[in-house]
Amino acid sequence: MIDPASSRPLYRQLADAIRSKIRSGEYQTGTEIPSERELIEEYGASRTTIRLALGVLRNEGLIAGGQGRRPIVRAKPPMRHVITHADSRVRRQENAAQGKGDTFRADLADAGRDGHFVISVATELPDEAMATRLEVSADTPVLVRRRTRFVDNEPSQTEDSYHPAAMVADTPIAVPEDFAAGTLQVLEEIGHGPVRSTHEILCRAATPDESHRLGLVEGEWVMERTQLVYDAENRPVEVVTAVYPTSRGHVLIAEVSEA
Repeated sequence: MIDPASSRPLYRQLADAIRSKIRSGEYQTGTEIPSERELIEEYGASRTTIRLALGVLRNEGLIAGGQGRRPIVRAKPPMRHVITHADSRVRRQENAAQGKGDTFRADLADAGRDGHFVISVATELPDEAMATRLEVSADTPVLVRRRTRFVDNEPSQTEDSYHPAAMVADTPIAVPEDFAAGTLQVLEEIGHGPVRSTHEILCRAATPDESHRLGLVEGEWVMERTQLVYDAENRPVEVVTAVYPTSRGHVLIAEVSEA
């Protein structure tokens, strides 16, 4: 039971109680947890306390569901993404030799999961931030390749890549279809292979567009990873913005080899 006299907030106590039942197996993976009304009756908590507690568990990736649906206990572990693998020529060659395709497909194969993409392509003028990152003028067309990635039929992340349009106009990057090589391999084939990249990670609330693409509850938190890729001439050739819902469970890993 929750203790109103405790210094620990009531919603945190309730989240602890439900989490304990999930980990003990009382609430089994893939099954629904009690409704808000049942939780109110069991714990004597307010509806606000219930919703805050469920929000904690959703952000921890332990439960899924919302917007009128009863939450269920998640049956799958978090997806692991080794974000520096995409930058490794050796890793890309290993994935191709093993038939795993690009980094996302390799992550899926390693995790024993199924996935697919929804892809669109557009040529647009960049906003000020993107023009600065790609080191182009505001009137230079940029090709945007927008991908929503699904894992086990659930939207898992968005990944949008931006390139100077003239650079990639006649490549598979400009076609709104899936291709196994991945954008970095294509850039290498046209003479702009990646030499180095930077990664920036930000935690924030999802935008309305991201909430729509990922099927999120309004105001849900996400991780945003922005990668800037440079070629041998130190020219930015790709900016990737990937958005991961914290409630879906994602682990980002950066591997560094000691010299």
